[in-house]
Amino acid sequence: MRLLPLLLSLLLGTSGSQAGVTMLTSQREVVALRDSDVILPCSFSVSPGTMDLKLLTVSWTHYGFVIAKFEKGEVTAREEATLSEQNIREGNASLLLTSIVKRDEGQYECEVKHARQKGAATMALIIQLPPEVLLLPESVHLLTEQHLTCSAKNFYPKKINFMWMRSGEAITPFNTTESQRNPDGTYNSLSVYRFTPISRDHLTCEVQHEGLKEPLRRSVTYEGLTGGEVAVIVIAAITFLLLLLTVFWFFTVSLSPLIPLKLVQGDLGSVKCTLTGWRLGLVTQQWFINDQEVKLDNQQRDCEDIASVPLNSPSGYHLKTDPPKEGFFRTETPVTLQFTPTRADHERAVCRCRVRHRLTRRSVERTVTLPYISIRPQLSDTENVSQDSDTDVKLQVRADEFHPKTSTSCGQWEAEKSPQSQ
Repeated sequence: MRLLPLLLSLLLGTSGSQAGVTMLTSQREVVALRDSDVILPCSFSVSPGTMDLKLLTVSWTHYGFVIAKFEKGEVTAREEATLSEQNIREGNASLLLTSIVKRDEGQYECEVKHARQKGAATMALIIQLPPEVLLLPESVHLLTEQHLTCSAKNFYPKKINFMWMRSGEAITPFNTTESQRNPDGTYNSLSVYRFTPISRDHLTCEVQHEGLKEPLRRSVTYEGLTGGEVAVIVIAAITFLLLLLTVFWFFTVSLSPLIPLKLVQGDLGSVKCTLTGWRLGLVTQQWFINDQEVKLDNQQRDCEDIASVPLNSPSGYHLKTDPPKEGFFRTETPVTLQFTPTRADHERAVCRCRVRHRLTRRSVERTVTLPYISIRPQLSDTENVSQDSDTDVKLQVRADEFHPKTSTSCGQWEAEKSPQSQ
């Protein structure tokens, strides 16, 4: 018989009784963010009959401490708690808590008494605070070792998870600390990732926490050049430098085509060309007739200097250098090889000039085939060869030992077939 009152008391203290106060609250946990406003739901009904406010008492307690109460038609509550008398008249005893903080978390009990009947409902308020996530440094230099710190601050509850992703694949961090408690009850934690970036992979730190609707992600940006980009630039620079050096090498010395002037046996003849280049004082010249190097009767001291030094034994070949013409980066100097031509040595001979820059070692050659050597004719005295029957006077001059075969009549040359004209 003693068990029956005890069972009735337990039923009234949990879900209410069928005859009396019935608690209609079904929510056992309420989750809210710190510094927000939250409503703890509590609904009830009184049966049989109607509700008498003078006999109604509603109490909200937090770990046994009363924070709000409706009694004898009046509401008393702490500053941050609110009970609505109008809602209570309608069977709604929900409690409004404003600007909740860490100490507001925990078990709450809503107790309703009417006359001699009562009912109670308990629920837990769980406070969450999402983390403040920072990734430092925000930008990193490529090809240098980096320490990235992904920090989560001022979060609650304690449990938090860091995940590092690189180009969509999970990677293992260097170190992740345990959550450290702050004086206000929140927590801090951080995760460190150490690496040397060689490419612009998409690197993110993802933070998962109960207070977040979805994970927070922070990404790093890159500065500088990747290894591939550096290689491309180096190759391009080397290629450009080689091209520049090639162009420079090519233009350090050049030689125009050889131009022989009219060569007459016994008279001074010449072959001309133009030497162009950089620092022509470092350029040496060699001349050849039919692949035989000719010895000059003067020693050229400098291609940029028109002065020359005569040799003790003249060879019959003289090199003349005209004053140079200065240009942008290059100097142009006319050069003339002077000699007295002979048919035996020079007619249809191959004349070759070779120049070489002693610094860049560039060598250039030009060749030309010398023309026929002209020989002036030996002229006899003028003779009168007129006949008595001639009406005009005829004069004759004989030309011997000339080359090539030509003769003249009234100013025009005609060929004579004689041994001396060969």
